[in-house]
Amino acid sequence: MLLLGWEMLTGSVWRHWHRDRRCGICQSSYGIRRTAVVHTVGCVMARRLSGEAVLPLACGGSGQTSHRAQSQALLRASSWCGGTTERGHEDIDTYFRCLAELHKRRLRYEGILASQAFPLMEQVGPRAMLQYGHADPGALAVLLTWRKWIYDIDNRAAQETGYVFEPALVGALGGADVSASASPVKRRGDASRGRQVDCLLETAEGRWAYEFKIRVTIAASGQGRWAEELSFPGEARAAGYVPVLVVFDATENEKLGQLSQAYRAAQGETYIGQDAWQHIEQRSGPTMALFVEKYLRQPLTLLLEHEPDRYALPSIEFSMTDERIIVSIEGRLPIIIDRERNHGRLVEDEE
Repeated sequence: MLLLGWEMLTGSVWRHWHRDRRCGICQSSYGIRRTAVVHTVGCVMARRLSGEAVLPLACGGSGQTSHRAQSQALLRASSWCGGTTERGHEDIDTYFRCLAELHKRRLRYEGILASQAFPLMEQVGPRAMLQYGHADPGALAVLLTWRKWIYDIDNRAAQETGYVFEPALVGALGGADVSASASPVKRRGDASRGRQVDCLLETAEGRWAYEFKIRVTIAASGQGRWAEELSFPGEARAAGYVPVLVVFDATENEKLGQLSQAYRAAQGETYIGQDAWQHIEQRSGPTMALFVEKYLRQPLTLLLEHEPDRYALPSIEFSMTDERIIVSIEGRLPIIIDRERNHGRLVEDEE
């Protein structure tokens, strides 16, 4: 029912608010980017679903007022989202928030790729000591430079993804992520220390403590960390929660078997592979299930299907001009990264 897609990311509306924090639909202006994107999503979705003209007069005022007005229009138009029930409003708000955060992070990462500085040789040069004499100095200098840039880009990607993936799962379930300091789940043998929990969910039906994992590999953790992972389900059960393990990749291995057994021993639940996605979507309700399917499950499932052979990776080539970086991979279309001329500028977060 929701006509959401890539056009919302690449179209003129998104480019418009990204430049000057102004809604491309009703022209309302905002000083905070996050408020602007939530408002714009509301305008686009409400207009498309309800068929009503979204006028500047109706959208004026604070971002919160505008957001509420568009949510109400969306609720009137959408029969599957729970009508005008409280849960319907909550689900729509969560969908808005997650979608806005996703697009915000995509645009931020586009800016990071465009502006992340390449390292100076003073920064990476000492690392050449480990290979000096075994490689041509010129080739080694280029390798160190590219390697550090890719490492920095990957770190930034991990940071940005952390703001999107697990929070979207938590929002879909209707729970809350809990830090160790505020957690009701305590470490075995030391009740003064809590355990960080990916998602705590409490309803009239019960209480659950979720652990989310993309996959569990044979070399998943060091010995100490692995012992903590195995002890978590028992600690959650001792705190009065049903421990729930959600692993999205179903590849079997010894570690995954051990972890699943630990959850079963604590009278917990395990959902692996397709069962994991089905569990999340069933507990999410139809509105957030759509978000999970479209923006989380489909991309991740497709990438897992195309995982390359780690022992026979295709050839890859990096080339660079003043305005772009081109990554050519054997048998695939090239990946083109447009670069800003001032490559040293870093993207700062805006709240």
